[in-house]
Amino acid sequence: MGDSKSSMTNFELNEGKKESVITPNLLGDSMTCKASLDVFRAGTSNAAELCGLPSNDKLLAQLADSAKPEHGGRCEAPTEEKRGPVEVTKDEYGEVYEVKTGSYTFTKNSDGKWTQHQNEGRYQDDVVENFKVDDKGNYSFDYNNDERNVHVHQEYNVDGSFAFTDQNGKTAYDKDNKVVEAPSGDGKSRKFHYTDGQLDQVDGNLGHWDRVVKDGHASWVNKDSGVVWNGDFKMNLDRLEYHGDNGTNWEFTPWGTDVRLDKKEST
Repeated sequence: MGDSKSSMTNFELNEGKKESVITPNLLGDSMTCKASLDVFRAGTSNAAELCGLPSNDKLLAQLADSAKPEHGGRCEAPTEEKRGPVEVTKDEYGEVYEVKTGSYTFTKNSDGKWTQHQNEGRYQDDVVENFKVDDKGNYSFDYNNDERNVHVHQEYNVDGSFAFTDQNGKTAYDKDNKVVEAPSGDGKSRKFHYTDGQLDQVDGNLGHWDRVVKDGHASWVNKDSGVVWNGDFKMNLDRLEYHGDNGTNWEFTPWGTDVRLDKKEST
């Protein structure tokens, strides 16, 4: 009987311990975390349905001052703000985890990288790194694809200008989508100026060039050397081309190679 009584006592104590661990105590003022637990998102108030609560370890980690929940486990409603044309969403720690632009939505992943989603769904989602957005709404990120050997840093500004930096160097566009800077090889670059959409100045490997029009004829004068090229420069995507009056045509590439074009190919 002594053994039976002892067993019964242990059983009752164990049962008492089990009954003492009740969930309503988790629902006090310190755990009104409606945005972070699915059970609260569903509006559940029945203690019998609280089996979806995380383990004690996860609860302690969530409550610890030093613990920052991953995206999807935040305890307070997110805050949204406009930064120029960009919509930014932050958590209760002030950390940005979603940015919406006119064409894309960027969402921060648990590994610190970001997913780039095309809002119209025409392109597959991409993972980007080092995403940053400033107080004005200018943002930048890195796109890396080792399989394709593509490594590009991209920058987008609130005035509509943008730039790409790859293995050749930086290519920058103004708000009218015209190239204002492009690589010219060996770490150098060319810069371009336009008036009313017409290219009229080039700073390149040979110095500064100005476009001069006389009697309807265009030529380019090198300010540094005084050399005159009879013909016209134009941009073809990110390439500078020269079309001479004598039919000699050249393409100046971003990697520094000057390519001779015949008259048929350049038209």
